[in-house]
Amino acid sequence: MKPIAVKPKDVHAVPFISDSTIRFEMSIFGAIMHYAVKKRYVPASQRFDERPKLKTMRRDEFTLEEYRKLHTVGASGLARRTSLRASGIAPLPTT
Repeated sequence: MKPIAVKPKDVHAVPFISDSTIRFEMSIFGAIMHYAVKKRYVPASQRFDERPKLKTMRRDEFTLEEYRKLHTVGASGLARRTSLRASGIAPLPTT
């Protein structure tokens, strides 16, 4: 019998890991080490208190073109809703 060649399925390489991901993982590791020191599984000298100083965590932002499109769609929807209410077609919201 011939051995069957095993090919990996959908190999996914991560091209970039964000600083917030690293900070999150390091905080989990710090909590684990704190627990281990508290239970005396490891000596207190192995305690991991400080996280690395990395870039500040920032979320993605819209490009100028995306923001303009969102603003245009939102403004047109608001204008249409206002005109429908003024004509009595759309009911007013109840609170």
